[in-house]
Amino acid sequence: MRSPILCCARSPQKRRSTRNVKRKTYIDDFHLSGDEEETVVDVVSGGGDVTFQQPIPFYVENPNEDDAVIVEKILSYRGVNKNEHSTDEAQNQGIEQYYVKYKNFSYLHCEWKTVEELEKDKRIHQKLKRFWAKRATVNVFDQFDDEPFNPDYVEVDRVLDISTQTDPNNGQPVTHYLVKWQQLPYEDSTWELEEDIDTSKLEQYHYFKQPPEPEDREPKPRPEQEAWHQLDPNVTYKNDNKLREYQMEGVNWLLFNWYNRRNCILADEMGLGKTVQSITFLKAIQEQGILGPFLIIAPLSTIGNWQREFETWTNINVVVYHGR
Repeated sequence: MRSPILCCARSPQKRRSTRNVKRKTYIDDFHLSGDEEETVVDVVSGGGDVTFQQPIPFYVENPNEDDAVIVEKILSYRGVNKNEHSTDEAQNQGIEQYYVKYKNFSYLHCEWKTVEELEKDKRIHQKLKRFWAKRATVNVFDQFDDEPFNPDYVEVDRVLDISTQTDPNNGQPVTHYLVKWQQLPYEDSTWELEEDIDTSKLEQYHYFKQPPEPEDREPKPRPEQEAWHQLDPNVTYKNDNKLREYQMEGVNWLLFNWYNRRNCILADEMGLGKTVQSITFLKAIQEQGILGPFLIIAPLSTIGNWQREFETWTNINVVVYHGR
């Protein structure tokens, strides 16, 4: 068995924006031209020439200045003094600042900017007009919310990929990590620098990237009925978690039915740990060489809890998918 991932606590220091650092971003829209480079390959079996276009890049490297200033969302507004230490009323008049999220950048890089600073975005005045129109319809108490967006949007859910390029300015290698953020879909994933990512998430990525041992790669048949036995009542799971006595009985019952090729339903009152029993049941199956994948269909409101319990009790790689 692989060793558990060590979870590291998040540093309490304020996270900084590295939006001005050269990085990758997704392509939201692209134009296909007939002048794109093509490769002609002779297919022997077909006896003719087949033309393949070069693959469309999944991201763009080092977006230009124009791409980096496009405002995707205006999240909040505030008025600040030009010079709070001045007694001159003319110099102390307030100026407007808007808290904005940029296109192709995560919520980690949101900034307070004045209208003048945002005018590099040619459509900023239209976006400001829509912002104020929407704000006029919002409850007055909601306008004083301290959090302009869900705090989970800057919490790393998982690292999806790693890429290293050479910085053209200094010739040094720069590593980017493709990050999926909590409570956001995969399409909102962004490339980030290492200092913006929790160490535990990087360890998790490398852990799941390790291929199984050669002897574990071949699918194994379900064990015979006679091989069933009760689990050790003192078994310890990830983070030193242990099942209660009645929960262990439920897991043993699930395993008994699985060994005997019998469908079953685990039913009990709310809050007694049916989710945990189901997860540890899958963990026991995995230890028998049945590596999965396992499909769990759950109500949308419970998906987050399922993911948390999997990460708390096991090292099983959990991929959440919801939507159309």
